[in-house]
Amino acid sequence: MRSLIFTVLLALFLSASTYVAVAQEPLQLVTLDYPPYEYKEDGEVKGVAVRIVREIFRRLDRKIEIQVLPWARSLKMVEVGRADAIFTVYRTPERELFLDYSLEMLIPQEVSLFTRKGFPLPNKTKLEDLINYRFGTRRGVSYGDKFDQAVESKRIKSVYRATEGDALIKMLLSRRVDIIPFNRLGGYYRFQRLGVVDDIVELSPPIQSVPSYIAFSKKRKHKSLRDQVDEVLREIRADGTYAAMTNYQLVQ
Repeated sequence: MRSLIFTVLLALFLSASTYVAVAQEPLQLVTLDYPPYEYKEDGEVKGVAVRIVREIFRRLDRKIEIQVLPWARSLKMVEVGRADAIFTVYRTPERELFLDYSLEMLIPQEVSLFTRKGFPLPNKTKLEDLINYRFGTRRGVSYGDKFDQAVESKRIKSVYRATEGDALIKMLLSRRVDIIPFNRLGGYYRFQRLGVVDDIVELSPPIQSVPSYIAFSKKRKHKSLRDQVDEVLREIRADGTYAAMTNYQLVQ
């Protein structure tokens, strides 16, 4: 009898130890190269959204590891459960099948259309007036439901895709495409870094302002953690931390 009790207690102890060890493992977060929100520089993951995410998990006392990967690969990793969470991700019906989205927006992203300087356009520059031009987009990236639906319904007839943001800009300047959509802040960041701000024209008005989120892999069953993240997001907005972290000054 004593031997049986000892065996049961030992099994419970080992199970508890294993649980603690697993719980202490860093959460694996994935994102894309999308400055100034998230990017890798000198081996360190940086950016406006990264600062917010790090602060959230610091307050939750949870260790995290962030990888910057091609966007399609990041989405696949959370879909199959090889990563715990992904940011900054737009909400789409397809992604809701495998992601538990935070209910609180992580950061808003205003999407604009850009063309090269001197390119002849009609007086009206709303999306519906431009559907017959050649568009360039980034593979696997959503630009909000308004633009995405125009592509899916084939109202926008010519769409050429690039893997990286810089490649997309080069496609525009080399005249392979006429118009590219871009997160406004991210677009200007890249234009400045490439030294092509004066060669590119932003069309007005912007397509839309799209909320982006942190979302968790349904395979990893993180709904409770998702709720904690929402609570901290509300907290850092209320105490002024969020405003301080997102005060990115764009030099134009």
